[in-house]
Amino acid sequence: GYSQSKVVCEDLVRNAQEHHGVCVQVYRPSAIGPHTGTGFWNARDFSFLLLQTMLLVGAAPSPCNMVFKWIPVDFVARAVVALALATPCHRCAVTLPGTGPRVVEVLQVIERHLPDRPLDRVGADQWRARVTGQLAAHKVIGPLLHLIANVNFAADLPPIPRQCEEDALSTVSLCWPRDHESTWALGVQTLRSQEAKGASEFCLVCLACLSPSRSLGGHDKRPYMLGRCRVPRHLHGGL
Repeated sequence: GYSQSKVVCEDLVRNAQEHHGVCVQVYRPSAIGPHTGTGFWNARDFSFLLLQTMLLVGAAPSPCNMVFKWIPVDFVARAVVALALATPCHRCAVTLPGTGPRVVEVLQVIERHLPDRPLDRVGADQWRARVTGQLAAHKVIGPLLHLIANVNFAADLPPIPRQCEEDALSTVSLCWPRDHESTWALGVQTLRSQEAKGASEFCLVCLACLSPSRSLGGHDKRPYMLGRCRVPRHLHGGL
């Protein structure tokens, strides 16, 4: 599946580096979470769709120990650019893992900021019944129905070590972002924001948003871009 394909791709990249001298770097962010300033994030991200499902069916599973492991999209953008320009090619992979929030913490934020959308706490069987019964025809969630209905919300996986990455980030004057409820609240607002539709497929790293005036450690300061940027015009410069 999706995760296995990433392993295969990394093997191909590592082979190109080891046997053909290709300079490559792999960046492994965990779940890309809301922007710390605007709250916008990928509306096709699985955790976004999971929360949207809860709002649509008016319920959330209980018990729930699951952690989203969000890492803010603006931090990922800055980290990838800075490390790509500063990290030697012999270091092939950089992991950027998030540490929170727990799903129950996000549900508490939903209760405070979306009081008109109460969520019943239901058991796993009732959760599956509601999801499969109400959203089978949903054009976005429908194709993922089996995955969403069978998420193991009771799982409590250990955090991913990140000391090496923190040391690497310190060399480019970047600090690991802290988990802030204010960022989660901004992200929750986008769950039903009409503007979120305009940002549903924005590029992971909008390098075009890098102003030519920003210092990039002595490297070329012209804007860079990966693919076509789909960030709404009014959000440019926010990364």
